[in-house]
Amino acid sequence: MNLLHQGHWGITRMKQMARRYVWWPCIDKDIENMVRACDPCCCEAAAPDREYVSWPRPRKPWERLHLDYAGPFLGKMRLVFVDSHSKFPYVAMLSHRQNTSRDAVGALEQIFAIEGLPETVVSEMDRC
Repeated sequence: MNLLHQGHWGITRMKQMARRYVWWPCIDKDIENMVRACDPCCCEAAAPDREYVSWPRPRKPWERLHLDYAGPFLGKMRLVFVDSHSKFPYVAMLSHRQNTSRDAVGALEQIFAIEGLPETVVSEMDRC
Protein backbone atom coordinates (compact mmCIF):
# COMPACT_ATOMS: atom_id res chain seq x y z
CA MET A 1 0.00 0.00 0.00
CA ASN A 2 2.81 2.44 0.85
CA LEU A 3 4.48 1.84 -2.51
CA LEU A 4 1.20 2.48 -4.35
CA HIS A 5 0.62 5.66 -2.38
CA GLN A 6 4.17 6.97 -2.60
CA GLY A 7 3.28 9.62 -5.20
CA HIS A 8 0.07 10.71 -3.40
CA TRP A 9 -1.89 10.04 -6.60
CA GLY A 10 -5.36 10.07 -5.10
CA ILE A 11 -8.02 7.37 -4.91
CA THR A 12 -8.79 6.87 -8.61
CA ARG A 13 -5.20 6.80 -9.85
CA MET A 14 -4.10 4.60 -6.96
CA LYS A 15 -6.86 2.08 -7.73
CA GLN A 16 -5.80 2.03 -11.40
CA MET A 17 -2.19 1.28 -10.47
CA ALA A 18 -3.22 -1.35 -7.94
CA ARG A 19 -5.30 -3.21 -10.52
CA ARG A 20 -2.22 -3.55 -12.71
CA TYR A 21 -0.03 -5.18 -10.09
CA VAL A 22 -1.88 -6.50 -7.03
CA TRP A 23 -5.22 -7.67 -5.70
CA TRP A 24 -6.68 -8.66 -2.36
CA PRO A 25 -10.21 -8.68 -0.94
CA CYS A 26 -11.49 -5.16 -0.12
CA ILE A 27 -8.57 -3.49 -1.96
CA ASP A 28 -10.76 -0.59 -3.08
CA LYS A 29 -11.95 0.10 0.45
CA ASP A 30 -8.39 -0.11 1.82
CA ILE A 31 -7.15 2.37 -0.78
CA GLU A 32 -10.01 4.78 -0.07
CA ASN A 33 -9.34 4.64 3.67
CA MET A 34 -5.60 5.20 3.19
CA VAL A 35 -6.02 8.22 0.93
CA ARG A 36 -8.69 9.78 3.15
CA ALA A 37 -6.39 9.40 6.17
CA CYS A 38 -3.38 10.95 4.38
CA ASP A 39 -2.83 14.56 5.52
CA PRO A 40 -0.98 15.73 2.36
CA CYS A 41 -3.72 14.25 0.15
CA CYS A 42 -6.47 15.91 2.19
CA CYS A 43 -4.73 19.30 1.95
CA GLU A 44 -4.36 19.06 -1.84
CA ALA A 45 -7.78 17.57 -2.59
CA ALA A 46 -10.11 19.64 -4.75
CA ALA A 47 -12.64 21.74 -2.90
CA PRO A 48 -16.10 20.17 -2.76
CA ASP A 49 -18.71 21.34 -5.23
CA ARG A 50 -20.45 24.45 -4.06
CA GLU A 51 -24.19 24.65 -3.85
CA TYR A 52 -25.83 27.00 -6.34
CA VAL A 53 -27.37 30.04 -4.71
CA SER A 54 -29.36 32.43 -6.87
CA TRP A 55 -29.20 36.18 -6.52
CA PRO A 56 -31.67 37.71 -4.06
CA ARG A 57 -34.78 39.13 -5.70
CA PRO A 58 -34.40 42.90 -6.10
CA ARG A 59 -37.02 45.07 -4.41
CA LYS A 60 -36.87 47.99 -6.85
CA PRO A 61 -35.61 48.96 -10.31
CA TRP A 62 -31.93 49.69 -10.78
CA GLU A 63 -31.05 47.99 -7.49
CA ARG A 64 -28.72 45.55 -9.25
CA LEU A 65 -27.32 45.87 -12.74
CA HIS A 66 -25.66 42.96 -14.55
CA LEU A 67 -23.33 43.69 -17.44
CA ASP A 68 -21.13 41.79 -19.86
CA TYR A 69 -19.62 42.00 -23.32
CA ALA A 70 -21.36 40.47 -26.34
CA GLY A 71 -19.79 39.88 -29.71
CA PRO A 72 -18.06 40.53 -31.90
CA PHE A 73 -21.13 40.77 -34.09
CA LEU A 74 -20.83 42.43 -37.50
CA GLY A 75 -17.34 43.50 -36.53
CA LYS A 76 -18.29 45.33 -33.34
CA MET A 77 -18.51 44.56 -29.65
CA ARG A 78 -21.48 45.46 -27.50
CA LEU A 79 -21.78 46.03 -23.77
CA VAL A 80 -25.06 44.59 -22.51
CA PHE A 81 -26.67 45.89 -19.29
CA VAL A 82 -29.67 44.16 -17.69
CA ASP A 83 -31.64 45.59 -14.78
CA SER A 84 -32.30 42.60 -12.53
CA HIS A 85 -35.66 43.94 -11.34
CA SER A 86 -37.31 44.73 -14.68
CA LYS A 87 -35.11 42.45 -16.84
CA PHE A 88 -34.90 45.41 -19.24
CA PRO A 89 -31.78 45.20 -21.41
CA TYR A 90 -29.66 48.12 -22.54
CA VAL A 91 -27.11 47.58 -25.29
CA ALA A 92 -24.21 49.95 -25.91
CA MET A 93 -22.30 49.68 -29.17
CA LEU A 94 -18.56 49.92 -28.55
CA SER A 95 -16.41 51.84 -30.98
CA HIS A 96 -13.69 49.23 -31.40
CA ARG A 97 -13.70 45.55 -32.21
CA GLN A 98 -11.33 45.22 -29.29
CA ASN A 99 -13.10 46.09 -26.07
CA THR A 100 -11.20 48.52 -23.88
CA SER A 101 -11.86 49.86 -20.42
CA ARG A 102 -12.19 53.36 -21.93
CA ASP A 103 -15.09 52.13 -24.10
CA ALA A 104 -16.76 50.38 -21.17
CA VAL A 105 -16.44 53.44 -18.90
CA GLY A 106 -17.89 55.66 -21.64
CA ALA A 107 -20.88 53.36 -22.08
CA LEU A 108 -21.42 53.20 -18.31
CA GLU A 109 -21.29 57.01 -18.06
CA GLN A 110 -23.95 57.35 -20.76
CA ILE A 111 -26.39 54.89 -19.20
CA PHE A 112 -25.81 56.22 -15.67
CA ALA A 113 -26.46 59.78 -16.91
CA ILE A 114 -29.88 58.62 -18.13
CA GLU A 115 -30.91 56.17 -15.39
CA GLY A 116 -28.82 57.23 -12.39
CA LEU A 117 -26.37 55.10 -10.43
CA PRO A 118 -27.40 51.54 -9.56
CA GLU A 119 -26.85 50.26 -6.03
CA THR A 120 -24.85 47.25 -7.25
CA VAL A 121 -23.07 46.39 -10.49
CA VAL A 122 -22.33 42.74 -11.25
CA SER A 123 -19.79 41.84 -13.92
CA GLU A 124 -17.43 39.04 -14.88
CA MET A 125 -15.44 41.18 -17.29
CA ASP A 126 -11.98 39.69 -17.19
CA ARG A 127 -11.11 41.20 -20.56
CA CYS A 128 -11.25 44.90 -19.59
